[in-house]
Amino acid sequence: MDTEIENLRIALTTVRRGGEKPREISLTTSLVDLQIGLSRIDDGRVEVNLELTPDGNKINARGVLRSEWTGECRRCLEPVQGELELNVNESFVEEGKAFDDQGVEVSEKADVYFFDEVDLNLEPLVRDAVLLALPLSPLCDSSCQGSEPEKFPVTENGGNSWRNAENNLPDMPIRWIVLHPDDPNHSLIATELGIWQTNNLLDNEVIWSQSNNGLPNVRIDMLQMRDSDNMVLAASHGR
Repeated sequence: MDTEIENLRIALTTVRRGGEKPREISLTTSLVDLQIGLSRIDDGRVEVNLELTPDGNKINARGVLRSEWTGECRRCLEPVQGELELNVNESFVEEGKAFDDQGVEVSEKADVYFFDEVDLNLEPLVRDAVLLALPLSPLCDSSCQGSEPEKFPVTENGGNSWRNAENNLPDMPIRWIVLHPDDPNHSLIATELGIWQTNNLLDNEVIWSQSNNGLPNVRIDMLQMRDSDNMVLAASHGR
């Protein structure tokens, strides 16, 4: 097993040895795949400072996680860097057990983590907290307008020349674009008002239409097209 992950496994005997006295955990770990959207944790390194406190059949984890991240501005595509300092307050319970003060099975609780008979694994907590806090599509500055904020530029010659493909799009931020791998005319964009598409991107008069397919008119930050079947996945801060 990876040494870094192994370091996040804390023996239950050491946590419970002092009764209800907190057990302090202070370490730095490096985890793979700490990346989402345009942002990633530098070298996957996270500083972990937690107190583990027995509380009946629960163990509460409280403290701070710190890490540094690097990304790409979604408008101007320049590098962006930042730091995370996350306050953590979560509970671990033994799978299949019920809370002392509630007649509810733990499996019905969505806001807890589990431990087994031997140890408590902090990796899921650390990974979840960091990934949820990473900016999906960061900005270098809130006032960044991108390279050409008033245009939707399209090139057909590798960037030697550009033309504006905005046409009938409403005046709104465009956050992401996906080009269909088999049809250069077909494009999807993520906007402040959901997803829009066109089937004539290479024409002089590009026609855009909404393509929400049941989604409300909420801000969409990112689009990804799955290679296996061209299904489009959308990430939103809405609902």
